[in-house]
Amino acid sequence: MVWRNPKLHTEGRRKVWLACEDHREHLRDFVQLRGFLLEVVGVDELTEADG
Repeated sequence: MVWRNPKLHTEGRRKVWLACEDHREHLRDFVQLRGFLLEVVGVDELTEADG
């Protein structure tokens, strides 16, 4: 999950939480419900901007 808390992080900040397939949907829902979700990508799709 690539996410950002807009109350804490600047517009360009991207944070990453990794999740296995069994927990990905639960974590995505948790982050999305709070309005933090930017996108869901595979590990091989992360960039240097993602830390």
